[in-house]
This record gives sequence, structure tokens and C-alpha cells, in this order.
Amino acid sequence: MPATKPEPSLLSTGMRQLDEFLGGGLDPGSLILLVEPSGAGGEIFAKQFAGGPAPASPGRSMYFSTEESEREIVRALDRFHFAGQPRILSLSDIHAQRVLQTKGAGSMGRTLRPVATQELLSSDSADLLQRSGAVGEDYLDELLRPYTSGAPPTRLTIHSIDFFLGLYGADRVVETLTALKAANSEVGGLVLVVLTSNPMHRAGTEGQLERIADCLIELEFHRRGAEFEKFLMVKKVRNKYQGTGVAPYQVTERGFELDNLNRIM
Repeated sequence: MPATKPEPSLLSTGMRQLDEFLGGGLDPGSLILLVEPSGAGGEIFAKQFAGGPAPASPGRSMYFSTEESEREIVRALDRFHFAGQPRILSLSDIHAQRVLQTKGAGSMGRTLRPVATQELLSSDSADLLQRSGAVGEDYLDELLRPYTSGAPPTRLTIHSIDFFLGLYGADRVVETLTALKAANSEVGGLVLVVLTSNPMHRAGTEGQLERIADCLIELEFHRRGAEFEKFLMVKKVRNKYQGTGVAPYQVTERGFELDNLNRIM
């Protein structure tokens, strides 16, 4: 497929071949849902999205992690040489520390000092781990908090939404993502939400999340002999004529790489 000259208003996904298929990128304010089976490489897709292109100013790309520590994310961004430097908030770090401190408080009778939301968002995860105290329990609210700041993110990555589904259930997660989508629309940025395809999800959960999404992408892989064939499918793009497409992909030292997407509808 020949390269398509991007419209000035469109925003890059951070992947050239995907941008070309989308006619140059996605409309400002779009929310992308990436659905993947475990082990398909969605964590690399998420970091590539978060890391490129470089944000115009520090803090305009933000990465919420529920599965990796801040240190692990920084190492991966450096390893693949992704351009941007997203601001990282590792909820897995914070949640683990909170659980440990809560157990410790229970055994020693200590009173934990709650960490204020503004303190949470203005600090690195590593700093928070060195403090005595606990973060508030409602992690979902933290996803919306950056949009109340003077410089809200223009690129937000959530890897992954499964953490929130496990804590709060589908209805609260859908409500929060709907509000987040509205806030992002005002900013004119891009949001990527990663979901692990899981038969244990409540019936209809994936469908609810898919309805919110402006762009739905699925990863899948099939075993063929001793190898696995991996495919990326663009299954939905709101208000775009490109339709749906599929392409083989692989993860290399440069990150997530696609062959040219072939239109199938």
C-alpha cells in the first residue's frame, strides 16, 4: 500500500504501517481498545504507543501500568529506543505496597497516613514506595485525575484495564472510561486501553468496552507446527472509510512491526 499523506489534524499511533492504513492516523479525541490474548505482545504495543511520537512537552504522555513496575517500563522503553518519555504511574507498585503496609499495620496496630491524590500524581512511584502510608483505595479515580490538571495528557495509555475490572466490575469501569473519553475529547488527544481477552470476564464486558472505543484492534496468534503466526486486526474505526483490515506482525528489536494491512471489508 502506498504511503498516505497524513491530514494535519490526525494523530499518529506510533506505528507507521497502522497510520498508513488509517489514512494518516486517528482523529483527535479517539479512544483505542486493544484486545489481546495473554502473550501476544500487547505490552510492547502499549509502550510503543506511549513512547512515540515524542510529546510536545514533558508529562503530556502518561502511562498507567497495572502489571509492571516503573523500573521495568523504563528499561523496556530504553531497550526499544522509543522516542517519547511518558510519565509513568505504576499502580501495581502502589497497590502492592499498600497491601503490604496494610498487613503490617494490622499486625503492629499502626495508623497509616493516607497519600493525597495530588501527592500521588506529583510523585514518582519509586518515591511513593519509600513513604509510610497508603494510597486511597479508589484507583479508578486516578485515571481521571490528570485531566483536572493545568496540562492534561495528550496521550494516555492504560495497561491494562483487567486490574480495574477485577476490583470494581464492568459497570464502574465502563462509567469511568466513558467519562475519560469525554475528557480526552476536550483535550483532543489519544487514549489506548489494553484488555486481555479472557473467558472469565462477565458476559458482555468486552462488548461494553468495544462500544465505547473509537478504534478496536485485536491481536491473535495461531500455532503452526513449531511456530506461531501472529495477526493484528483493525476491527472498527469510527467515522473512517478504511473499514477493517488484517496484517501479520512480529516484535523485533525495533518494537511492534506490521506488514502492510490488507483491507478485508
